[in-house]
Amino acid sequence: MKLPLLSGYTFAPATRSIDFSATGGFDVRRLYAVINLASNVLIYAAGKGGYGYASASGAVLTLEYDTETMGASDALFVLYEDGASATNGKLEELRALLAGTLQVSASSLPLPAGAAADATLQLILTALRAQRVETIWTDDTGVRFIRVDIGGTIVWTDVAGNATSAPGAGARPDSDSGTVVSRSTYRATASAAGFAIGDVLDHIVVTDGDAGDLVSNFWVNVTAGTKIAAPSASAITPQSPLADGASTAAKQDTGNASLASVDAKLPTLGRKPMAASVPVVVASDQAPLSVSLDGSTVSLPVTAAQLPATLGQKASAQSVSVALSSDGSVGAPADAAATSDAGTFSLLAFVKRGLANWTTLLARIPTSGQKAMANSLPVAIASDQGQVPISVVGFTVQLPTAVNSLPSVGASPGTAQVSVPAGATPAAILATGRSDLQTIIKNTGTVKAYIGGSTVAPGNGFPLAPGEQIVMDTKIALGAISAILDTSQTTAGQISVFRF
Repeated sequence: MKLPLLSGYTFAPATRSIDFSATGGFDVRRLYAVINLASNVLIYAAGKGGYGYASASGAVLTLEYDTETMGASDALFVLYEDGASATNGKLEELRALLAGTLQVSASSLPLPAGAAADATLQLILTALRAQRVETIWTDDTGVRFIRVDIGGTIVWTDVAGNATSAPGAGARPDSDSGTVVSRSTYRATASAAGFAIGDVLDHIVVTDGDAGDLVSNFWVNVTAGTKIAAPSASAITPQSPLADGASTAAKQDTGNASLASVDAKLPTLGRKPMAASVPVVVASDQAPLSVSLDGSTVSLPVTAAQLPATLGQKASAQSVSVALSSDGSVGAPADAAATSDAGTFSLLAFVKRGLANWTTLLARIPTSGQKAMANSLPVAIASDQGQVPISVVGFTVQLPTAVNSLPSVGASPGTAQVSVPAGATPAAILATGRSDLQTIIKNTGTVKAYIGGSTVAPGNGFPLAPGEQIVMDTKIALGAISAILDTSQTTAGQISVFRF
């Protein structure tokens, strides 16, 4: 029979859910209505559009009605069918349950105006009893039965809706892990029995939570709040979860493409060349714009009458008046020269400092022509300077770039560049005779060499490291001069001879 549940459930308004796990054998088909007594608001009603459940998972229902502003401790009136007939025992339980809260006395009579008369209450009772209630039962065989209660008349069917006999031994309401309810929403595209074009139709499929057996399969006209026969597939279309006219993925892609096109045409911030800038144009009927330049107001555009007729220097009467800035950044003719390059000075002060520096620099540059050392600029040859010609006593000596024939000792200047082979093999670098010129023998190679006579050896020669040189004075007798490397050397050496 239908009884109010005063316990066995947990209300979670923030998630719009009611958990009936504590109600033994809970079946959503036995739930008729739920009213929030604290708010006096109906939050669930079977078969009423907008007051059903959005989803069901076992004994947890997620309501369609928005309960987020309600309190979890609000008292609820839950009307639920427990699957049993209304016996005297059940009525006595109900009376005992309400005994402490329901007080009726003659002092409360007569009923206030508009109160339901007994006849109205009887009509309501008759209507409640006439409702169709389906519950799931089983017996010791494990087979499931559907108990159909229509106005107190009990009939039994199997899960497919076929008539069958009542459960056998161990008959009891099925109280396993519950049922799974699936809902699919459609929009009617044609009129038929039980619905019209545009009505919202729900297809409700209830399956067993354990075995997956079909428990119930029916259609509801949500718009009219009535149960209907299964419609033809040609008369319905699946209802999109989006509202009518809502943006779709295709529309979003079109919008994104348009935004990307606009973004590609906009340059980054900062000044750009014309080719990388957005073209703009002042309106043809734009009024003159006032622009402030250093405190002076100028109207744009400037008319031809405000400009001189021709270019070139003009008298003040034929010129455009210009005013220097009032903060003195240009400076006055009497300003002294700036004392540093980074100080705060006027523009004229910096110009005077620059002119003074130029005057000092020009005074240090000599006039053209050969000068005494005191009147010449000091210079230094770079450390990586290449060969340069040197003129000495009328002779030009070019630093050697290749092996020349060995110069004879005599009065003629000359140069030679001799390659000294690797290993202990002497190489002649100067012929025999008398020297009337100054002679320089320089190690221009990369390995140490030993300088001596034709029989020079590392043990008796004069060591000459790379870059070192020997200077021989004039008017001395010279014998044959050779060079040799250490026996351990694998790289050839190089000796250069300069005579001038």
